[in-house]
Amino acid sequence: MYLNDDIKREIDYFRRMNEHFTVKAGEGTVSVKDADDKVLYMALSASLAMDISEDGFFEEFIITDKVISGKQELQLDAYAFIETESTNEKNLHLFQYKLHENDKNSVSPVELMNFSTLIDLLHQNK
Repeated sequence: MYLNDDIKREIDYFRRMNEHFTVKAGEGTVSVKDADDKVLYMALSASLAMDISEDGFFEEFIITDKVISGKQELQLDAYAFIETESTNEKNLHLFQYKLHENDKNSVSPVELMNFSTLIDLLHQNK
């Protein structure tokens, strides 16, 4: 999996800050400290997308990617079922990753910014 230097630094920081937690991957778990970069990239990006860190995240984030989990029946890479403190509602978050072996297929910062702005606008108009 291709990771640029900035993302590698973020993953290393994420690993150090959360090394005492575990991530669920299929039927088993892996410690954050010992997890490979693909698992940590998924966990890091999901925690940033949901704007959630330790409180409940690691208990509810589950990787279902068939290469990592060994499960073939699910067509998504990860999910989290998180309860919000303000409303006591549970929200299902679904994640699908596009991981590439080199930088030829990577998203440009402009494309990423445009996508984030679009999603933010759609979310605000709910």
